[in-house]
Amino acid sequence: MPSQKGISQEEVEVYEEFTNEPIAARLTGFNFNILYPRSTFKRKLIDETGIGGGAFLLWQVSPLSPHFLGFDIEFDHLFRDIGFNNGFEERVNSGYVSLTANWRVFPNFRLWILEPYLEAFIGPNFIFTATSIFDENTGQNVDFEFDQTNFGFEYGIGFGITIPMVNSWFFDFQFSLSSTSIAQYFVLPESGIGGFEQVNSATDHNKIKVGVIYVF
Repeated sequence: MPSQKGISQEEVEVYEEFTNEPIAARLTGFNFNILYPRSTFKRKLIDETGIGGGAFLLWQVSPLSPHFLGFDIEFDHLFRDIGFNNGFEERVNSGYVSLTANWRVFPNFRLWILEPYLEAFIGPNFIFTATSIFDENTGQNVDFEFDQTNFGFEYGIGFGITIPMVNSWFFDFQFSLSSTSIAQYFVLPESGIGGFEQVNSATDHNKIKVGVIYVF
């Protein structure tokens, strides 16, 4: 696991010489995300994808253990749509935030330099949509704005690999599947003509994460 690769043999020997104990590791990471809505969420967003980023911090349960526990925070911008209705330009901007508790385990095998891992996560999330109207005739925003924010619950699993780079840095790639509770949000009709549509559905999604891990 990265905890063993990220610490030099010299550091281990010096530490064990004085303590006679192995070292527990911590992992911190930063990643770029692509979010792919599923099911009703996908249909209502008309195949939109989200783009964002995240960061996490994990602690090794005990020295030499393959198990890590910690937390992860993610932000994804879902979409920005513009529709038209009787001379008015309607705008909807939406984003998604999650904060989860994570458990990651590194099985005791490698594929060449690739080290796979499994992850499970659970925690709160919220989706927000901001709406506004622009009057094309006057060239000004209409004094109407409505922000919809819904808190919910998210859980899922992830599958990933790490690849050593330099010193204590590792490349990290993960594919995750998330299921969520029902949330309320706004979208524009597929035609782009008409008013905002209020939707109540789960915000289930898949996510690809590409980033780096630092071991310390």
